[in-house]
Amino acid sequence: MSTTLDIPCPHCNALNRVPSDRIGEHPVCGRCKQALFQGKPVELTSSNFDAVAGRGDVPVVIDFWAPWCGPCRTFAPVFTEAARTLEPQLRLAKVDTEAQPALAQRYGIRSIPTLMVLRSAEHVENWVAMLPVMLATGRLPSLHQPLDRAFATVATQDVGALAAELLLEGPAGKAPRIVSVEGPRRVSLIEVARAFSAVIGREIVAEAVPRAAWAPMLQRAGLSANHVQLIAELYDAVNAGQIDVEKGGSEQRFGKTELQAAFATMLAAHVKSR
Repeated sequence: MSTTLDIPCPHCNALNRVPSDRIGEHPVCGRCKQALFQGKPVELTSSNFDAVAGRGDVPVVIDFWAPWCGPCRTFAPVFTEAARTLEPQLRLAKVDTEAQPALAQRYGIRSIPTLMVLRSAEHVENWVAMLPVMLATGRLPSLHQPLDRAFATVATQDVGALAAELLLEGPAGKAPRIVSVEGPRRVSLIEVARAFSAVIGREIVAEAVPRAAWAPMLQRAGLSANHVQLIAELYDAVNAGQIDVEKGGSEQRFGKTELQAAFATMLAAHVKSR
């Protein structure tokens, strides 16, 4: 089933909601009508840093550099090419530490170029797409199986807070620094349904969608055949325990936001938007 992603505009800073299955279709900003992804790194300044890099569902890789830095200039074409290749799955951005000394100081940048990559667990906010179904039927259909299997999830606000925390720590002496981020504990679909029950005020029952029904359900949601296949293969791997944090392969950090708190915020926003 299709979910929506919050994508900040690099031109006017407006926050746009884009269906996840359409993110590769060159989406434009609803306010300024310019492309949300440009195929090149976004230039960040004190005026747009928080709006562009501090929110949204697409991970941001930031290059802190300076014009006088030889290694920075050598790396620049590689970083630009990476933006063309990796967007829209990642957003690449640059901060000129000479022109933006306040940002460099704010994030404790002591050497350049400095790069950091965050990889987060499944976002709690993805469940917002299921709110209308839960409110109408009291059911929470899902591809996560079995229902009692615990999996990693994280609130986007925790990803942002941990990213800022890591930047403030400065260089870790290991490049590249890969940090996996997830919530305070792993949860099952049964626990997800229980948290929604508490927030909505009615019983929500978790429901495992039969494997044979995945493709028809996703196609009814408007996904292309290729996208349906990718999602089915992804959840097959997730349910088999084949996608997880590799021991020793990255650092691990844990957020603090519990499911019920995140869901309460989502429900309030949903009600307000109606």
